[in-house]
Amino acid sequence: MEQAGDEPVMLAEQAPGVGGAGGADRRAVAALALERAPDIDVFLLDDGFSHLRVRRDIEILTFPAADPFAGGLLLPGGRLREPLGMARLADAAVLTGLEARAEPPADFEPTLRRHGFAGRVFTSALRSELVGGPSPKRPLLVTGVARPERVARTAAAAGLECVDHLRFPDHHGYPPRSLRAIESACARHRCDAVVVTSKDAVKLRGLLPAGAPALLELRVEARLDPEFLPWLAGRLGL
Repeated sequence: MEQAGDEPVMLAEQAPGVGGAGGADRRAVAALALERAPDIDVFLLDDGFSHLRVRRDIEILTFPAADPFAGGLLLPGGRLREPLGMARLADAAVLTGLEARAEPPADFEPTLRRHGFAGRVFTSALRSELVGGPSPKRPLLVTGVARPERVARTAAAAGLECVDHLRFPDHHGYPPRSLRAIESACARHRCDAVVVTSKDAVKLRGLLPAGAPALLELRVEARLDPEFLPWLAGRLGL
């Protein structure tokens, strides 16, 4: 965990058999990966759009459904990493994280088109599953992610009535003081389970003290637009 980080470990658990590598210099990482596995034929880059030193064959932009354009502001004023006009270079745009029965924002595709985007538009909905045990009656929700309010909404949509929500910073390492805070909250609320995200689960397994409530993972998966994978396979020539 200390060497790889929480997200790579989570992805390795959820996609067994799929290789992964990380590093600031994407070209150097790819070269090392090819040395060790010369049969690699596809590299999938997270945040690859901003890595100008890497030539890409397919550009796919993702936008969070809750706030796709972040007010149109770049970092640090907003969350956009590139001007919206750069969308004209992308082959596809995916609106991610649509909650159950939610409709895409009506202005999503028109806004992209106004900025010169000419590619395909897809959506991706959320599907949640509680892993590790039966649904609890008095769960404590614990998150160490960037947008904890979304996890809370997902938990509620899954029928979980959480008695409290401990919110830690994104990529939180859960040192002893954080574990004590979780233990104290469990005792205070008489919890019968600690519910965490997949990213937090890989860090918290085995850390809670003996006798602590069960650790349950609220696993969230993407339900992709049925046309996306055929489109991608066609672009890859598969």
